[in-house]
Amino acid sequence: MKRIYLVVILCILSVSASAWSFEGLSISEGTEIDNYVVYMSIYGNIHRGDVHSMYNDLLYLRKHTEFRKVRLFLCSSGGDSFYGISLADQIEAAQKEGFHFTVYATGIIASAALPILAVCDYRIATRGCQFLIHEACLVREGTVKDKASEIRAQSASMELLKKEYLRKMAKNTTLTATEWGGMMTRSTWLTSSQALAIRLINVMQ
Repeated sequence: MKRIYLVVILCILSVSASAWSFEGLSISEGTEIDNYVVYMSIYGNIHRGDVHSMYNDLLYLRKHTEFRKVRLFLCSSGGDSFYGISLADQIEAAQKEGFHFTVYATGIIASAALPILAVCDYRIATRGCQFLIHEACLVREGTVKDKASEIRAQSASMELLKKEYLRKMAKNTTLTATEWGGMMTRSTWLTSSQALAIRLINVMQ
């Protein structure tokens, strides 16, 4: 009888440990599922690991669950702008498949984190949260020599990045891309009250 109980307990533990793992695919560390709601988080500098985690989690949810409500905790001073756009793109693509994103912003939402906030369906921010938009920059390490053609190509790439960034901001707020562009050039800080006034957020808590 004791052996039977032991087998049952081991089976329960095994099921619990693999509850959110199928066919070698599992949700990322830090992502949780509770009562049919998926909880994700992005904080600190945005990097490629964030891009991979969101891709992995959304793929898992598409293949193995019917859960489509996502609660995203966001607190980030920015990071790589291309990764920020990638994360925002993934959210927009998931929305077309029925996913709904509620974001909870706190602390600071700056630079590459701003379009991630903007594309979410419902946006909540704490009263003390601050927002920053500024121009992207290229960071070069060591002694790097670029040809004139390479510099032009980099400049063109930055302009394309800026255009998509501003498109996302204008689409989801009351300001135009031109207005956001002016704020970007001036490196503009916003309070939660100001963000609420332009519908960058829906609720201030």
